[in-house]
Amino acid sequence: MGYDDFSGGDPYGRFSFGLPPRDNGDYAWMQQVARSLKPSGRGIIVMSQGILFRGQPEQTEEENGRNQKADAEYVIREGFIKSDLIECVIVLPSKLFYGNSVPGCLVVLNKRKALERKGKILLIWASRHYQATNPQNLLRRADCLRILVPWRAFGDLEKCRQLIPQHEQESAAEIVGERDAALRDIGEAYSPLLEPLPALRQELAEREALAAKEPPADKERRKRFREEKKANAERLKDLKPMVKALTKLEQEAEEKRVAARQHAEREMTLLRESVADLLRICTDPAEAQRYFVVADRTEIEENEFNLNLPRYVDTFEPEEKIEIAQAMAELESTAKDATVSIEALRAMLRKNGAE
Repeated sequence: MGYDDFSGGDPYGRFSFGLPPRDNGDYAWMQQVARSLKPSGRGIIVMSQGILFRGQPEQTEEENGRNQKADAEYVIREGFIKSDLIECVIVLPSKLFYGNSVPGCLVVLNKRKALERKGKILLIWASRHYQATNPQNLLRRADCLRILVPWRAFGDLEKCRQLIPQHEQESAAEIVGERDAALRDIGEAYSPLLEPLPALRQELAEREALAAKEPPADKERRKRFREEKKANAERLKDLKPMVKALTKLEQEAEEKRVAARQHAEREMTLLRESVADLLRICTDPAEAQRYFVVADRTEIEENEFNLNLPRYVDTFEPEEKIEIAQAMAELESTAKDATVSIEALRAMLRKNGAE
């Protein structure tokens, strides 16, 4: 079904805020989810960031010399905000989703907001911390913690600081649990195959020692020795590749164990770094505003119902501070080097001219 099928209305009442534009169905999906929620329901929707700012408000000749009705997407976004359905917007890094490099966002809908959250929207800028990989970027556990803590505290810095140790402990327990599960899986996969290896190694050592023995002087015993040695050689031909193959499997299992432990250690290190950074951020209100803010209805209306996060969150990276004395010293050093280079060039030109 397409746009024309709903131009006369939707029998299920899904487009209560307005019919989405013909060329973009983002708000059709959002209204479908909102309509499907229970009276106390909550939902999280993955959307493109365009839904946060696409569409223009109504314009009049008195305001700017133009007569123009509000765009459909503007009207729908205004309807969502005025109905107080949006509880949180989380802006994500680009290239998170397979086959799509466009940066997305998460929109949290809540039909029954807590009293202290009514008329407010938490805006989280989660685009700074992620693992850059090809073809997709990844949000790691520690990166998700930077989202989870302000979300559960709804931007309250004191609550954030209280929640950080709890979430650190929970995340650390998850890392340990996943590491132990991985080690257990490796053991269960390899142990049955490696069970005969100790006995085979012992047999190999014994048979190699037998192969290295000198024949006895006694004629009768020497005959039996040759027969035993021949049988021993046949067995060694089978035994050596078996031990070699199982030893390779043993090494493979150990490499996987080491990789699982190292992965857990890296996650723990990243978790500790993120926790320390979160505590720093949540101790400084100005720094916290570079990551998340709570915008009230009045501020959003002043921004013409535009939810583009740079209007609310300080998304710019701070400029690197350079000490003047250090800068002057580097400048003088560069000028001195340039003077030496010019004098050396002149000397070379004079020499070449003389020749």
